[in-house]
Amino acid sequence: MRPLLQRISIALLTGAVSFGLTKLARGSLVSTLTLAVFVAGSVLVVEFLRDVERSMTSTENMISHVNNATRLREAIEGSALDVLPTGSRPVQGLINNVVGFTPPSPILGRLVVSEIRDLTELVQGLTTEIGRRSAYAASCEGEDRNWLLALTGAATGRILATSTTAADGGQGKFEDGFWKTELGRAYLNAQRAAVDRGVEIRRVFILTDPEILASDDFIRTCEKQLKAGIEVRTNEVLSNSPSTRNDWTATFKDFILFDDEVSYEVDLEGIPPTLSIARTNLRYHPVTILDRRTRFEEIWEASTPFRLPQPSPPPDA
Repeated sequence: MRPLLQRISIALLTGAVSFGLTKLARGSLVSTLTLAVFVAGSVLVVEFLRDVERSMTSTENMISHVNNATRLREAIEGSALDVLPTGSRPVQGLINNVVGFTPPSPILGRLVVSEIRDLTELVQGLTTEIGRRSAYAASCEGEDRNWLLALTGAATGRILATSTTAADGGQGKFEDGFWKTELGRAYLNAQRAAVDRGVEIRRVFILTDPEILASDDFIRTCEKQLKAGIEVRTNEVLSNSPSTRNDWTATFKDFILFDDEVSYEVDLEGIPPTLSIARTNLRYHPVTILDRRTRFEEIWEASTPFRLPQPSPPPDA
């Protein structure tokens, strides 16, 4: 928007030019002045109308921004996450922190952007779309430690878990498997804390080799689980004869069911015994949850409660 003095100068200059052109055309003084004033006035009016249009556009944009900000504020205040009984407002806190955040370095800025992108993908994956069973899932590449520990910390009812030789046994007998890793130890501690707050945890170790039961590493693993307050059972799927094998053994996949609401599952890749986690999935479709709950109860009933081996009696003196 031009300053007022500049606009008046342009109008006067335009009027002077029109006055000079009219005089060259040998018009009368009255008609020349009239035309010059008309032209100068027209220029001022056009400038004014253009400024009004710009002002209206700016006002409309401002109103639109205010409306968008109001709707965003209302959406934040009404967020299902912010009304959960957690004693805090995480969505509002996240937005407030992100808006005022200045990365201390470019790489830390990229880290924050990556974490926000991961959170966005998680929320999108957990957004239910009616009629699409495949949409009732969130996934990430590889092993995700945050989901496992966060779900364990968020559980309030019960955790029903399976632990297979393929997923957790390492090279085969749990001497170098999941429970020996930093994540395995953190997960066990999180389960101990969950038991302390009243969460029931049951775990079935599904073994492909009956000799694992006598392995010192496996016995120590189960002992730690028992001391953490976890109910432990074992199931030797390859020790059953084909005529008595349960149907679930043919299509079984490792899973952990949290509060009968979400199933934490992993996809494995590689050639046994060297397998790795290719993908982590959170599944929450009601049909899937019912299947996992029914499957676990079937496995649990067919499994044997784990008992620590009794020490050998001392030899007779």
